[in-house]
Amino acid sequence: MAHLVHSVFHNGYHPVSDTIITLDETQHLSNCSLYLYLFLSPLIFVDPYELVHYEASYTFRHWGTSNLELPIGAVSQDGSHLLLNVHRTDNKNEIHVKLPLHLRYGNLSEDQLPGYHTADLAWPAGFFECPLSDALSIPSSGLPRLPSEVSSLFDLQSAYFISIEHRDSGSPDLVRVPTGTLNDLAYVEFGTLFTIWAAFFYLLKSSLSAFYRINRDVLNKRD
Repeated sequence: MAHLVHSVFHNGYHPVSDTIITLDETQHLSNCSLYLYLFLSPLIFVDPYELVHYEASYTFRHWGTSNLELPIGAVSQDGSHLLLNVHRTDNKNEIHVKLPLHLRYGNLSEDQLPGYHTADLAWPAGFFECPLSDALSIPSSGLPRLPSEVSSLFDLQSAYFISIEHRDSGSPDLVRVPTGTLNDLAYVEFGTLFTIWAAFFYLLKSSLSAFYRINRDVLNKRD
């Protein structure tokens, strides 16, 4: 009936998730709502304010930390959950869903050499929610296994569900970010301290220059 394939376009700390859903037939699914569920590891997060700009393609519900600044060591290690309600504006047999993602700064490496902090991005779980009136035309496969906070949004008594199969093996995609070492801390602290003092002296010089210029103008006017 339907299947999906998933890939990730790597772009540094801002990869893009790309899901393509292919429908064998669209007529029987015209009254159904399309959903994609994704589990995001602590390294991966979405920006809710950014996703608002994708409302023409989908709406979303998010559970978990979405703080944009925190490194991975400062957030819950339980990960987060994302549910997309994909809009279908026509009866095309192929649906593209692009989702902008972001990666957090990883923990420092305890080895002497810098490395990478990696995480798996599992393929989305796709499914249709259909009215019971269409139940005779399409067999139900049940609601996919979802976290309780996500599955509680659906009424199993008033709708039935059709899971979307993965076209390939559905092996998780790998994302990674570079990490420094503990030995780098001394250089970072020195650089930070130098920058702060340089900024301080620059502001002090600018303030003194402005002060003397104003005083000079005042004295000239008195003369």
